[in-house]
Amino acid sequence: MKMTISKEELIEEITEQLKALSLVADAKTTFKLSETLALFDLQFRLKCKLYELTQKDGETNG
Repeated sequence: MKMTISKEELIEEITEQLKALSLVADAKTTFKLSETLALFDLQFRLKCKLYELTQKDGETNG
């Protein structure tokens, strides 16, 4: 069974995941280096995907 998600739903889901990551980061006072790197990596990847999804079709950066 193939599940389809709209662009708007994906944007909403990524936004919610980024909010949840912020809550986790705020709730924990200390992190191991590997945990910090994993958190930053995940945030970066989600923000990049969100940026891609929210840009107008055909828009270029150069």
